[in-house]
Amino acid sequence: MKKQLAIVFFLALSLGLSGGINLNAAEEGRLDVNTAGSDELQTLEGVGPRVAMKFIAERQSNGPYLSLEDLQRRVLGVDDRMLDSLRRQGLYAGPPGGS
Repeated sequence: MKKQLAIVFFLALSLGLSGGINLNAAEEGRLDVNTAGSDELQTLEGVGPRVAMKFIAERQSNGPYLSLEDLQRRVLGVDDRMLDSLRRQGLYAGPPGGS
């Protein structure tokens, strides 16, 4: 039984790492919009593949977001309600260059 649990744990950990999941962000319940990939962004309610790609494309074209309000100004379709929801879910804009 212990061996089976160890195998399941190892597989789950391996799948999480290979899928690009940021385990630190998941543990903290926070997600940096400036470093998150599409799969990570899609874990947020209200963010599907299209919205995730909009966030990433804008970030790649015009640099990191300075704040979530900056994200709202730059990405069409992010209204006050969505911004509040994303903030409550732990999305934030980390410092440019990461830290």
